[in-house]
Amino acid sequence: MAQLEVLETEVDERLESLIEAAKRQVAELERDRTQLDRRIDTTLRRLRAWETAHRTLGRGSASSLVARVPHTKREAALLFLAEHPHEELRLVEIRRALIERGWMTDAQAHALEVAITGMAARGEIARLRKGVYSLQAQGAHPQE
Repeated sequence: MAQLEVLETEVDERLESLIEAAKRQVAELERDRTQLDRRIDTTLRRLRAWETAHRTLGRGSASSLVARVPHTKREAALLFLAEHPHEELRLVEIRRALIERGWMTDAQAHALEVAITGMAARGEIARLRKGVYSLQAQGAHPQE
């Protein structure tokens, strides 16, 4: 009878070890899934932004882009950056161009800065350094 109790205790301890190991593995896999979900979300946001820019470029020449009036600061910035996909543009240059086109007023400069900062944070555009942006992917931009 004592031998049976010893075996039961041993089985119980091993099962507890298996359960703890499985719980650790599930927690690790959930962390991996969370990180992958974040990477997928970031890549999807970039993809949508680049597809928007690509469709915009496909609509015709730069003069046809100027004729289109964007509804948001984000859309206005994407339209302008799409015209200069490989250039490094300062926020002040973007703002000046949008004002010249009548897409915003000088009083809306802060709203544009907020929109640009958010776009860069979401990966829709590349922030190359403080106040300098590009439509190009960060990894694909030539280094200075």
